[in-house]
Amino acid sequence: MDNLCHTLVGAALGEAGLARRKPLATATLLIGANLPDVDGFTYAFLDGPTSLAFRRGWTHGVLAMVILPVLLAAAMVGFDQMVRRRRPEKSRGQALRACTRRSSRLPARFRALLLPAFASVLSHPLLDFLNTYGVRFLSPFSERWFYGDTLFIVDPWVWIALALGITLSRVARRRSPARAARPARIALALATAYVAVMMVSSFVGRGVVRRAAEAAGFQPSGRVLVAPLPLVPTWRMTLFEERDGYRFGSLHWTPKPVVRFQEFHRVGADDPAVAAARQMRPFRQFLVWARFPHYDVRREAGSAIVEARDARYPGRAGSWASVTAVVPENPPGGAASESRRVDFARRDPARGTDTATIFRMKLTRFAALALTGGLAVVSVAPAASRSVLPWVEDDYAKALSQARAKDVPIFVEAWAPW
Repeated sequence: MDNLCHTLVGAALGEAGLARRKPLATATLLIGANLPDVDGFTYAFLDGPTSLAFRRGWTHGVLAMVILPVLLAAAMVGFDQMVRRRRPEKSRGQALRACTRRSSRLPARFRALLLPAFASVLSHPLLDFLNTYGVRFLSPFSERWFYGDTLFIVDPWVWIALALGITLSRVARRRSPARAARPARIALALATAYVAVMMVSSFVGRGVVRRAAEAAGFQPSGRVLVAPLPLVPTWRMTLFEERDGYRFGSLHWTPKPVVRFQEFHRVGADDPAVAAARQMRPFRQFLVWARFPHYDVRREAGSAIVEARDARYPGRAGSWASVTAVVPENPPGGAASESRRVDFARRDPARGTDTATIFRMKLTRFAALALTGGLAVVSVAPAASRSVLPWVEDDYAKALSQARAKDVPIFVEAWAPW
């Protein structure tokens, strides 16, 4: 899912009670909900296919789910201790006043932050599992991909439900703190119910599409994909494998499901140029990630231009979910296949580079991460000083006169230097 969704889930978990009376818990939840996406920064210094092969692996796998929460909780405690060393209390009186403020002024505790850290970090791969991109839960022990095919990667309905719950919880905290967590909990429950309905519809939809294909005279021979589309929960993009390609279509959930079949696209893996391109490292990296790969080959000036794409993300040639290689054909008079040279080009010059395309696509993710960091900083920042007791420091005569004028008792805090 997108990083705004991850951030909203972290904030909703905090409002639902995980951040209650735990210093730095809100910041921990916001950071932890996005922390596994640290692997997204590989796009800044690696080529597109290598980044695709690395993404949603190590930092989303079972080993990271054990290590990352512990590191996050330790880092938050270390940050808290560093800030306190740089801002020591000036007097015992100030230390007592700090105890009368919000709990964010209390020291962060490692054990108290473990639960928010684990909850937020674990929520990330579970959400990423819901879309067609997939996640490798068992990494680094296994590179198997798991796909939920449940939600589009950007789902505004989940945003709205979570944002509304967070807002109502914060408003309720000012009026009735005891009931402040209820709206956030309801929002999380509604979002979970929505996900469950979408997951069941995708699961049932695969059987509906297979039966409709057989009734229409097609021969589905392998996997069936029922993929969510943006904004409209009742529409699905469909495709299924036939003997030498993929058949695309659509599924519309009305009182009676309506299935329509559209174009057929050949896999095109039998071309010798494709076999040569698949031996190249960028193609091998791309195929680690690709779920429904297919190939287009065109020949220009003695070379074969091979483009591999993933049918999950149909679109124009040169899209982000693709990789292109230039395979020179054997030159005239050069019969020996050993002298054949294979070059790699991520994109035709006329179409721009694959890395640049992916980098533009990821700018929104980095912006969301920056927003998360800003929210975390705001949650860490101490609240404005608001003493419950009017404090007079080291001036008993003044305190006594004020107490007599207001007819109130005096609380005396005294301590000895030994």
